[in-house]
Amino acid sequence: MVESWRDRLFPDTTDSAAKLWLTSAVVWGVVGMTFGVFMAILFVFPEFTKGVPWLSFSRIRPSHVNTVVMSWVSMASIGSMFYMLPRLVKTPLHSERLANIVGWSWNAFALCIPLTLLNGLSEGREWAELIAPMDWWMLVNLGLVGYLTFATVANRKEPQLYVSVWYWMGSMVGMTLVWIVGNRTFIPLDGLNDAIANWFYAHDVLGLWITTMGIGIIYYLLPKLTAGKNGEPGNPVFSHKMSLIGFWGNFAFYTGIGAHHIIQSPVPEWLKAFAIASSVLMSIPVYSASANFFLSTQGRWENLAWNLPLRFVTFGWIMYALSSFQGSLQAVRSINWYQHFTGIVSAHAHLAMLGGFSVVLFASIYYCIPRLYNVEWYSKKLVVVHFWTFTVSFVMFFLVWTTMGFVQATSWVMGINVQQTVPFLQPFTFTRMIAAVSMIFSVYIFAYNLLQTVRSAKRAQATSRVIFPSPVAPAAADD
Repeated sequence: MVESWRDRLFPDTTDSAAKLWLTSAVVWGVVGMTFGVFMAILFVFPEFTKGVPWLSFSRIRPSHVNTVVMSWVSMASIGSMFYMLPRLVKTPLHSERLANIVGWSWNAFALCIPLTLLNGLSEGREWAELIAPMDWWMLVNLGLVGYLTFATVANRKEPQLYVSVWYWMGSMVGMTLVWIVGNRTFIPLDGLNDAIANWFYAHDVLGLWITTMGIGIIYYLLPKLTAGKNGEPGNPVFSHKMSLIGFWGNFAFYTGIGAHHIIQSPVPEWLKAFAIASSVLMSIPVYSASANFFLSTQGRWENLAWNLPLRFVTFGWIMYALSSFQGSLQAVRSINWYQHFTGIVSAHAHLAMLGGFSVVLFASIYYCIPRLYNVEWYSKKLVVVHFWTFTVSFVMFFLVWTTMGFVQATSWVMGINVQQTVPFLQPFTFTRMIAAVSMIFSVYIFAYNLLQTVRSAKRAQATSRVIFPSPVAPAAADD
């Protein structure tokens, strides 16, 4: 029987949605990160796009941020959840067809991000630049993903909810509320009130969406990736209580920290104090989760020698812990005053988003793809190259940008004007560009490896052959 167009585009087969979301996410990851490298190049060669307004820094920057956040990180997180959630609740995804429909809708939304922003269609609010029709579009997408998540959990056969499920359900509620409150389309505000809402949105997209989705993924992966090479079972999560402290603490304290970005502005002092206190208190859930991750891996550190997804997820949660420690410090008034208008803040944002949760998502994709397609990765060597090229480049990228920020901060304090400071920054911006180019090269390798892996799976399916996953992602059965 000839397959209908509906079954081709919107299949109802098991795990078809996870395949669509994860492979699409990699495409948008390449696009979004390439925008970032382009910005790094503009800092070194500012005349590179002179006379081409849609390639100006002011349009590339929001395209980079929104594509990375809403397309790469969001789609990879949802795709991972669509694979992991049914296995945790022991029931199929509520509707694979609906999940595929939303997947294509999200892809169309992702395409419209650069199309609108590069052409100057923007609300001009940091992280919330998207125009009103796209705000409504994303709200519908989020609502449908939330419906699929809660409907799947409601139909579960497993009575006990694993901590990952709590994080993902919380993410659906949190992100929907953050999206409504933070976008002017739904709650129009002016002046300082708009700035407060803007930074509530910008910070809580990280805290109540990217972080919570990512931590749920880490909690799923660690017991799997700590399994022994000879079939020994993986380590259970060290402490269920610590996981709950992390969950409730994150939602209790993260909602109030956005205003620490505008301490230097005339917003109410009580709001500043609340934001600073919340930022410091965030160390409780962060280090509860981080200690739990560390203790859950105890006794299986030798797996890092051969289990490549475990390398990625370990590096990712360590970067997350460091970024959170740094964030709590930077909220303190005396430190905030010194470094706020410098590259230290931008480097910190990349520590969480790029070094932290993007790397966790690399780990998730390396784990899920062999199981989704029942095929080994095209090249284990390319996975190793991806890991070392990306991690070494990122460390250099972060340290150089942070050092540049300290040069800026010191110059500011000493009264040296910007025109005199800029020449001293050129070696740093050049080194940062080299590191960025090296990182994007590793991401291209990752995308190429994925493409060839999917192709080999399709060839194997066409000839009715089965190729089992390699030690890149141990083929332990999922519960």
